[in-house]
Amino acid sequence: MLPRMDPRQMASMMRQFGIKNDEIKTKRVIIEKSDGKRIIVEPANVLAIDMQGDKSFQVSGPFRETSGGGSLDESPSKEQQTIEEQSSEEEPSEAEAESGAITEEDIAMVAQQGKVSSSRAKELLDETNGDIAEAILRALK
Repeated sequence: MLPRMDPRQMASMMRQFGIKNDEIKTKRVIIEKSDGKRIIVEPANVLAIDMQGDKSFQVSGPFRETSGGGSLDESPSKEQQTIEEQSSEEEPSEAEAESGAITEEDIAMVAQQGKVSSSRAKELLDETNGDIAEAILRALK
């Protein structure tokens, strides 16, 4: 574990070791897995790290996993919606998760990160139309 250090000192040390980092302004990051699924990080914080010519990227933020296929911005077709509605009622369908429907996972994340009860987390998610990041920020105010 690193000791608490002034960010300027840390940046200076990194430069001495030949490490450069730049924040990349992004809205979302999509990772396409070999099994056809996608991991969507939105909103995403991306840091490009250049270590003596080797460039790597650090991605952080709330994420969701989808089954892939089709355009990310398209709404599901009526046929897709019907099939998804007929799937198990225990888990929210992918269409619901992508359309902003609040899931138990979302509630748990806001409750944990925002240090509030589950019921308060659900209220915050309702107020923010399912925006997890905004709900957490409101919880921490």
